[in-house]
Amino acid sequence: MSDTKRDEKIKKATLKDSGLYLEYDEIIENEEDGPVINVHKVMGGHKPHQDLTNAFKALHVHLALICEQVGENNGIISIKKKQASEILSSMRTLEMVDLHSVTGFSIGGDDEHEGVTLIGQRKLTSGDVLNLISPFKKWSSDYKHASDLEVEMQVVLQECLEYLHGKHAPNPQLELELDTDQKEHAA
Repeated sequence: MSDTKRDEKIKKATLKDSGLYLEYDEIIENEEDGPVINVHKVMGGHKPHQDLTNAFKALHVHLALICEQVGENNGIISIKKKQASEILSSMRTLEMVDLHSVTGFSIGGDDEHEGVTLIGQRKLTSGDVLNLISPFKKWSSDYKHASDLEVEMQVVLQECLEYLHGKHAPNPQLELELDTDQKEHAA
């Protein structure tokens, strides 16, 4: 009997308060049949864990920069003698960046041509929402923060896999504390 290896590769995700929509490839490899790829589309009905929400939030600054909604040279921050990682950290705290949110992504390309398209929105001063879809950015692109984007996307991808395998937000109904009198009457 041959060894079978299974792997899952997230291709697309959309984060919602009530769950996570995922598209992923399940890659099954064995010596007899070679690789077999099964494509899955799942709408998870469990509330996302805070770790997944935080991982998506780390992408907000990239959406704002890639879609040119904010810039490093527009007088908001001084970039003299700062490294790219310092600039990115400084920009995460800007009020303008907080108006952006990443709601999804799509991974495309292969090997050295692999990258991501971010999907999200910007809240306008009118209260309306501007939908944004970033241009596709390869991990090795000319985007100044491509290496940070790749690292942060790896965290998002890992959190998506963990969601798929059962890591969800705790159910608040299971955490209700009964006061002492109610516990005694329940017994």
